[in-house]
Amino acid sequence: MRLGRDGGTGIILEGTSDIAISGNVFGGLFGEAVRADGNCNSISVTGNIMTDLGRRASGPKTAIDLGGAKGSIVKFNTITKGMIVK
Repeated sequence: MRLGRDGGTGIILEGTSDIAISGNVFGGLFGEAVRADGNCNSISVTGNIMTDLGRRASGPKTAIDLGGAKGSIVKFNTITKGMIVK
């Protein structure tokens, strides 16, 4: 995929564990701020600011998609109204 001049992606986690994502500002991204696959475990996403995400999404926009990662926590994030957290 060509991202173009202002293309940006968030954090993508694949098959990892014991990860903390905290105190970040995510904005102007084409997709989610944080995405993990089902092979991840113990992901903590706390205290982040997320706005202007999913620029290429035509339907509902997702801020965080942990893909079924086991033992994960999503708390105390400031997320633009209407964004989905999975």
